[in-house]
Amino acid sequence: MSHCSSFDLKFKDKQVLFKCMRNLGMCPENRLWEEYRSVIGKKLNIGANIKGRLLTGYYQDLNIFFTEDNDILVPNVESHVMTKEQVETMGKQVIGLIQKEYVKCSMEKMQKSIVASGLSANLTTNNENGLITYVLDIGNGKRFVVSIQEETIREEVEGVIGRSCVDFSSVFETMVGESIQREWKVEYNEMLEDQELQVLRLGYV
Repeated sequence: MSHCSSFDLKFKDKQVLFKCMRNLGMCPENRLWEEYRSVIGKKLNIGANIKGRLLTGYYQDLNIFFTEDNDILVPNVESHVMTKEQVETMGKQVIGLIQKEYVKCSMEKMQKSIVASGLSANLTTNNENGLITYVLDIGNGKRFVVSIQEETIREEVEGVIGRSCVDFSSVFETMVGESIQREWKVEYNEMLEDQELQVLRLGYV
């Protein structure tokens, strides 16, 4: 392999997140984030200060909303019928569901980009003992492997010579990654660049 990386999962692509929530039946909506000076003002819908946009949804008795912090979409949960402890417990479970689906949707978006560039791409999924692994195979021994366990992502680029491997993985990382820790392999230092992935690089710019 050329390199492997690990990083904490972050929600960075709003379109992917919207699709992921829709797949999970969470009825996502884009809404204005309004702050009112008083409860009366909120009831009368006057004096609102627009703070931005929210991506909202719900799951059973839990309301879900994502606030924007720089280029990160931060998940929040609340409920009007559950206790604080119930919200915390169920919130963790629901965010976990969203994380897994978000990685899957990110890999599907990457697959579509590769196919659009004229290359073949086959995506497979394996779930074993809580470890979910996605394998994106583009042929000739070139594979992009992503595994997710709790909030940690690990990715590996296999069969790619030279620094083109970073161009390959960076597409996925722009959707899900931050504070990336890489482990470089011998193949990374090869001077010859991968011609197929040079085509991908042009398509991703």
